[in-house]
Amino acid sequence: MTRFSTLLICTLSVASIALPLQTAQGRPADLGTASTEIDLSSLDLNSAQDWDAATKKIRQASHAVCQQLQDENWLFTSDVTDCEQDAASNARDSLYDLRDQQRTRRRNGHVLLALSARK
Repeated sequence: MTRFSTLLICTLSVASIALPLQTAQGRPADLGTASTEIDLSSLDLNSAQDWDAATKKIRQASHAVCQQLQDENWLFTSDVTDCEQDAASNARDSLYDLRDQQRTRRRNGHVLLALSARK
């Protein structure tokens, strides 16, 4: 199993917002990026309760990442909400992929035994 299957990586790049800020504030040429890893290894994403827990973790991480970018002057305060929504949406795509991986492992991890009795 790959490490990716147990960690959801939420990566956010804000090139479209950061470029205008570079010029206006004389920032270095590198773009504002922030990322965080969200550990979902203990969650069964096929369970509604665990799915809700995972999306809550994503929302919290999205807030933290976008707040970091705002604190570093890569985002205006008015752009933080859009940033959080974009980050959560991107992470949710990975969450669906992770759930599909869990379903596949579960399907591949079971053996179907069928018996037929003949007289």
